[in-house]
Amino acid sequence: MAIRKLTKVGNSLGIMLPVEMLKTANLAFEDESEVEFKGVKIILRKNKNAKLPKGVDAEFMEMLSDFIKKREECRAFLPFLYKISRAELRKVDKSSF
Repeated sequence: MAIRKLTKVGNSLGIMLPVEMLKTANLAFEDESEVEFKGVKIILRKNKNAKLPKGVDAEFMEMLSDFIKKREECRAFLPFLYKISRAELRKVDKSSF
């Protein structure tokens, strides 16, 4: 749980959410989201029924999502590469990538 303050956004109020929290909820800038009220609780989730742009099909979006996940997995390996020198990097067996 995180405690956040309401801030003025134009004539409305908004809540700034930490990036880590948005990643956990699979939300990103300009994503459409669903807001649901249950008693005094507000539930925010990604809109799963969002319309795809014209010319973009669901299969493409799935492929793009898989690519992004694989990219994130590769990024986790990068700190290891920065800890070794260029000479050591030349010795690395690149066929394992």
